[in-house]
Amino acid sequence: MVKKGDRLCSDGFYFSVQPGITVEKFEIEIEDSRYPIRGAVWVGEYLWAYTKSNLVGEYGKICKYEYNEDNCQLEIVKSYAMEDIKSWGESMSWDGTDLWLAADKTIYQIKTPDDPEPEGLEVVATFESPATLYGISWDENNEYLWVAFYDEIVKCRIEDDHLKIVETYSSESSIHDILWVNGFLFRVNRSFYPYIYLYSSSMTNLYQYNIGKHIPEDAVFDAICWDGYNFWGFSVRTNAAYKISGIQVD
Repeated sequence: MVKKGDRLCSDGFYFSVQPGITVEKFEIEIEDSRYPIRGAVWVGEYLWAYTKSNLVGEYGKICKYEYNEDNCQLEIVKSYAMEDIKSWGESMSWDGTDLWLAADKTIYQIKTPDDPEPEGLEVVATFESPATLYGISWDENNEYLWVAFYDEIVKCRIEDDHLKIVETYSSESSIHDILWVNGFLFRVNRSFYPYIYLYSSSMTNLYQYNIGKHIPEDAVFDAICWDGYNFWGFSVRTNAAYKISGIQVD
């Protein structure tokens, strides 16, 4: 890794040493205030998000959102009741075809039909985890499924309809979500003062971005995702979305 101006360079990847991070807060349209976003992933122009109340026994919902530039709000296009899922969701990912949801100790593979407005979403497979899940992300080649436990990041492969652990990496702090972007792994910590940590493909911690000073003190990030240009953080406590600009990933 070498320094070029105010950037570090490693294998063609660049990021600012002291980036000018900005955070914009966006309101989220919700059908019920008890159902905040607990996991999210951008797929093209739409945000898919898992929402779940704190009440035991109630099933969750998956909502399809689009961004309304006129009122700077994420608005619901359609919501789907997921009656087979009654656990809190923690993270979502996309493999180019299907949605993947980590909820408690189960990973759900959810078929998204070609129909732009399907009547429902189907759970086509489930995979059990040995521990509670706090993050899930396919790498960019969709070769390995990466999951996060409380303080571990785990590289997995789907084999014979079960989850096979390939390698485990310890985390310096507790985890609230993970995300692969442009061949690098990002994780957000479980804290009232969140940081986003950057890891190389070999799981070397390269840098950490101080996000906490840009958001309200009670806005713990429960989920992060990437829209192709910016990171987004979602907070159950404030029921809001935060677009994070200034973390360079090209």
